[in-house]
Amino acid sequence: MRLVLIDGESDRICGDTASFAARFREWADVSAKTGDVESLAKTAARLLDESNGRTYRTYNFAAFAPKGGSSGYFVFRCEDGPEFAPAPLDQSKPEAALGPVMMGCFYVGYVLCDLLVI
Repeated sequence: MRLVLIDGESDRICGDTASFAARFREWADVSAKTGDVESLAKTAARLLDESNGRTYRTYNFAAFAPKGGSSGYFVFRCEDGPEFAPAPLDQSKPEAALGPVMMGCFYVGYVLCDLLVI
């Protein structure tokens, strides 16, 4: 299952699981075992955050983003086939793919990311 994550604060594409299998061994393992959108979206958000040096966060999945400022990701599911999904994202120009993702993929929910208080 291919998911595209759009930052909830900047509306920029920041993750595309089409490239995660090569970058994250955990993604390759998890995505092969489950088709559960909620758990895959939370795992993708966590892996993306960890790769950017953000750790100790909790991840919750919801149908919509909460009101007010909160960190998180809008999650779109892209179906297989070139007629549905844009090509894997060019990380140098993620804004160029925003339109094709929003028009060619399906919004599935929002992953809310909170700092874990220890």
